[in-house]
Amino acid sequence: MVASNDEDITNRIIEELRPQQDENVASDNDDSVEPPKINTRQAQEYLEGLTLFWMQQKESYHEFSESLKEQKEVVKKISMIGLKQKSVLNHFSST
Repeated sequence: MVASNDEDITNRIIEELRPQQDENVASDNDDSVEPPKINTRQAQEYLEGLTLFWMQQKESYHEFSESLKEQKEVVKKISMIGLKQKSVLNHFSST
């Protein structure tokens, strides 16, 4: 019974985060509509929000805590890959 409740809550969160569309805009089946871009900072914020949410659900937190930790690590790695190392000399010569 708890899993169904968790599923409902997760689906509600997804619906709230999904951008609102007019009825005249292309349907969900239309492949030409690209999903919104989410950067690593936003992903980290969403994961922090989910962590806080699951911490408030005392009986369910431990089921999701490891998964959230793993997801945070992956987002952190993606963020680090996106960083570009720049030489100090190049930095000052480009200004």
